[in-house]
Amino acid sequence: MENGVSMSQHHFYTMHNNEISHLLLGWDRPLQGFFMVIEKPSDKGDKPFWSNLDKSDWDDFAHPNNLSGFLVVLSNLSISIPQQMHNELLQDQLENMGNKEIVHCIKNGIYQRHKYDHQLDYCSEYVSVK
Repeated sequence: MENGVSMSQHHFYTMHNNEISHLLLGWDRPLQGFFMVIEKPSDKGDKPFWSNLDKSDWDDFAHPNNLSGFLVVLSNLSISIPQQMHNELLQDQLENMGNKEIVHCIKNGIYQRHKYDHQLDYCSEYVSVK
C-alpha cells in the first residue's frame, strides 16, 4: 500500500466565521464509509472543531455510506464544497478508493485540484505552511 493510506483524503481550505478552516473528507476503505473532520487554528488541543467520530448522536453514522448527513452539517455551517470534490468523493466510494490524497481549493474564483504535498501551500489565501 502506498504510504500505508487505506482511505481517500480530500482536503479543502475555506473561511468559516472569519477563520481559516481545513475540511477533510474521504472514503475509509476498511470501514466502508465516509468521514469528515473540520479543523481550525483556534482548536483546543487535539480536538477538532467538528468530527463525525466525536458525535455520540451519530453512532449509527460514524462512517456513513452516503454524504447527505455531512452535507447538511456543512450547509448549517454555511460551508459548501466544490462540486468536483463532491463528485470525486462519490467516485472514491464506487471504486473503493484508498491511497489517495487530494487538495481542492478555489483561488480568485477558480477551482483548483492537486495531489496533496505536505510541503507545498496550494491555497495561500487560506492556509500557511508551517
